[in-house]
Amino acid sequence: GSLAQGRRRQWLTCAIVAVGVGAFPLSPDRGLRLHARPEPSAVYSTIDVRLALWKGVLAMIGDAPLFGHGTGQLRFEYPRFRTQEEIEASSLGRQFPTLVDSAHDDYLELAAELGLVGVALCGAFLVAALRGQRLVALLPLRAFGVVALARAPTGNSPAAIVAALWLGALARQGENTTPGTRLVR
Repeated sequence: GSLAQGRRRQWLTCAIVAVGVGAFPLSPDRGLRLHARPEPSAVYSTIDVRLALWKGVLAMIGDAPLFGHGTGQLRFEYPRFRTQEEIEASSLGRQFPTLVDSAHDDYLELAAELGLVGVALCGAFLVAALRGQRLVALLPLRAFGVVALARAPTGNSPAAIVAALWLGALARQGENTTPGTRLVR
């Protein structure tokens, strides 16, 4: 009785707070807002920004297809390949300056920086490291790979460290011959 009543009261309090916080930015008093949003002259979605960005990165890859522009050079070389479309989308109609320091796709960024030769070497390394692994053991790395299509998890140190540790554990697992020492059975 008392415990259930206490929980109901907690849920009711949370609901009231959520409705109040959610309605606050909609209040007629424009002088007081939780966060100010610029009113863009055109509506751009993050998809528009990424597609325009990827066009520029593809042009960058085309400029140095074999060996790329060098590790970590995207932020310095990309400005030569920026299009007006990408600048407009990234800056919400030029409302503020923007700097591109990531391709928002690790595979494109890898190709732009290391070229096709670097991509092939990285692929060969992964194939060699993961050869003979069970599907279930590869699921975290596959999830990481899917995220890399639209984000840049290799630029996020904690995510990159987890992926590297998992890859290392899988590689080490291949060395163990003692039963019961495998990471995943």
